[in-house]
Amino acid sequence: MKVSGKKAQSRRAIIAAFCEVVIERGYARATLLETARRAEVDNNAIFRLFPNKRALVFAYYTEKLHEVRELLLDTEAYHQYPLEERLTAFFETLLVLHRPNREFIQHSSAVARYSPLGALSGHLQVKAAARELFDELIIEATDIDEFADHRLFRHLPALLTEFLHQLFVFWMLDESPGYEQSTKAVYVGVRAVLNTLQDRHPLDGISRDSIPQPPVLASAMNMRRLLRSLLLSGVVRDGEEEPT
Repeated sequence: MKVSGKKAQSRRAIIAAFCEVVIERGYARATLLETARRAEVDNNAIFRLFPNKRALVFAYYTEKLHEVRELLLDTEAYHQYPLEERLTAFFETLLVLHRPNREFIQHSSAVARYSPLGALSGHLQVKAAARELFDELIIEATDIDEFADHRLFRHLPALLTEFLHQLFVFWMLDESPGYEQSTKAVYVGVRAVLNTLQDRHPLDGISRDSIPQPPVLASAMNMRRLLRSLLLSGVVRDGEEEPT
């Protein structure tokens, strides 16, 4: 959801207040009325924007996607970045924005237990927002000619959206100082994606020291799994050659 002006400010204030309430009370005891009070908005206003807590949880994730986009567009000379640097900056900035709300993310993960179908719908909404942003990033990139004719290039937004999900799972389990293992995961994941589009081995040019640890988590970044998931989901249409 893209909004602007006063409505956008209210939306962000509500999301920030909800994070506070969930951290203090847990997801089960958090209420929209308490959220409205802390955000200093009318009770009717919060229900117009968010019919339930589940909607607020997924609004948090989509809002962070748009926040990182705004930050990147404000970065000096960002429009001159090659695609690899754009993607790396996107993932790293997104993780930094999530850091203050790590506890909220842990608490709000309970939404799937309370409403599995609603959670599925919310996940699909977040993935759609991520794919839209990746589409924009790729279109705006100034140095993508080397990928333009690759059979998987048009599926790059789907690949990156899947990688984002895997990276987020990795980050939530990362206990390294400064989340340095997640930083490694960003580098390896982006490089692996671009290597794949250049018909190179996913880990070509990536040193062993750059691979995030422990290996069981690093395996989540395996490009063969990502490509296979695309095939199984029907992203690569019939008649196209299956990646090996």
